[in-house]
Amino acid sequence: MSLRTTKENLGGSCPVCEEVTRLSEGVEESEILTCHNCQSQLVVASIDNRVVTLEEAPAMEEDWGE
Repeated sequence: MSLRTTKENLGGSCPVCEEVTRLSEGVEESEILTCHNCQSQLVVASIDNRVVTLEEAPAMEEDWGE
């Protein structure tokens, strides 16, 4: 889900709980964030013309040291 933003309120909408999450001005694509409302791990999928798209981050798989 994406949310149109302005310079003063850069943010995105959590795809899990739909809470608007404020983002720092220096946020970059592929950055991992945590939703303050539902604690879901989110990834910044894209930033295009100040429209930020957040997606649920993929689950971490166990690393067996191979």
